[in-house]
Amino acid sequence: MKAYYRLAFALWKCGGGALKCALNVLCQARDEPCCTPEGTEQLSALEDVIIQYIEKEIMEEDRLKRLMLSQGTLLKNAAVVERYKNAGIKGLLRTTYTRIRRELYPWDERSLSEVHLVCQMKGIR
Repeated sequence: MKAYYRLAFALWKCGGGALKCALNVLCQARDEPCCTPEGTEQLSALEDVIIQYIEKEIMEEDRLKRLMLSQGTLLKNAAVVERYKNAGIKGLLRTTYTRIRRELYPWDERSLSEVHLVCQMKGIR
């Protein structure tokens, strides 16, 4: 459980779409048969911290968007507003994008497969 906790914490600190991955790791860890009540409590506490962080970021983005709309900095064009929304944390939470570079390890056969490497080079998941 400590490994799941540390992985989720590291993903949270990576930011971007890794926030969503962190929450997924926490859910997966709680579903493991070896997860004790104490482990569940610790994993839930970290999940609460991550969700509060996401909520704070969303509130800040919404406040900034309202301010920009009122000042005319952000055009009232629906397409521009949608693009702004997708560029922020709400957009990142819909993806698994992060700026952290993914390492390829020799023991990771899936990542070293020819098809996967070609997809990575073309930007396909």
